[in-house]
Formats: sequence, structure tokens, C-alpha cells
Amino acid sequence: LEAVADLGEPGVPALASGAREGTLLALLRAQGAVAEFGLEDGRERRRLEVGAGSSLLCVAPDRARAWVANPSSRAASAVDLERFQRAAQFGMGASPTDLTFSPDGRQVFVTHAAAGTLTAYDARTGRVRRELFLGRATAGQVAARSIQGEAAHTMGVDPGAVVLAEEGRALLVLARRTHEVLVLDPLTFTVLEHRQVAAGPVHLAVLSGQQGP
Repeated sequence: LEAVADLGEPGVPALASGAREGTLLALLRAQGAVAEFGLEDGRERRRLEVGAGSSLLCVAPDRARAWVANPSSRAASAVDLERFQRAAQFGMGASPTDLTFSPDGRQVFVTHAAAGTLTAYDARTGRVRRELFLGRATAGQVAARSIQGEAAHTMGVDPGAVVLAEEGRALLVLARRTHEVLVLDPLTFTVLEHRQVAAGPVHLAVLSGQQGP
């Protein structure tokens, strides 16, 4: 352990590499801010107010921009990480669950569990470019089947975490209710594969190596 940063609150929901080398971004939900910390000394260098309750953070591949989303207010902010200021703010139709940038940084892919959708937003304007309904369970749609000894709804997937894999050629969405990972083509929004996972999945991570992710 080389440095310790005092973030000022427990349960920080998101961390990411900063735009400057040797920096870390922390999303401080209770304080309604995103802060930049130095990795060598753990000290806070810059801070930007983004609204209390903001809990989702993703950084563009070029590390020059970021999106911060607030599920409770259904809003997202585009942040210029070089100047460390808010570049734009957008409204979102449904509470966001998770988000990630496209490989070229032009789009932000967002899952909306409440609506059961995967949406591609223009990273600069916030406009919806593409949307796919994955399905959500309602009172009249509950149909259960056994998955590894537990019941799961087949009519609603409850989309959660979303990540890019295979160097941006595949988009993975965690279907929490059906215990699956959906593999999609990020260009066409076509579901290519359903991969069954253990019950109660929470998040996704992609590990890259010589044999691929």
C-alpha cells in the first residue's frame, strides 16, 4: 500500500482512472461530487459538483471525458476531464442502471432496469441513437422456471451491468433476473448469445490476456 486517500465518505460507488497520469477519479454520492485524487500522495486535487445521489461513472477511452449519471433524478452529466468542468447535462427517460462508452467514445451504452432496455446515447448531445427492449417482468408476466434449483422469471431480464469485450466487438449485458449474460453486437444491437451464469449475479468484469477476454 503506497498511498491512502481520504474520500470523506463511506461506500464510494465508482472509481476510475483520471485524465492526468497518476490520478484517480472518485464519485462521491453523498457529497454530490466527482473528485480527482493523486495516487502518490492520496490528496484531493480537483472537485466538480454533479448533484447529490449521482452513483454511476464511466470514462471515455481517450480519458478526456466522462459521464456521470444520477438514477434518482434520471439525469446524466458530460464532464470535461481536462478542464474538470461540466460540458453538458442531459435528461434520461428511465432510471439508469449502468453505463459504458463505445470504443470510439462517440456513444454511451446505458442499461435501464426499470424500463428493461439497453440504450445508446450520443456522448456529446445526449440524444438517443438506438434502443433495444430486452424485456421486463410485470405482474401479469411472471413465468418461472428452475435454474440451478432456483426460480427465475423468463419474461423479464432485469438488465444490470454493461461492459465491452473483445476489443469493443462485443457488448455484454448482465440479465440479473434470468441469470444470464447477454452477448450483443454493439453496432447492430443484435443479441448474439445467451450465456447462463450462477444465480444472483451482481456485476461484470472483463479480463484480457493472450487468449482474449
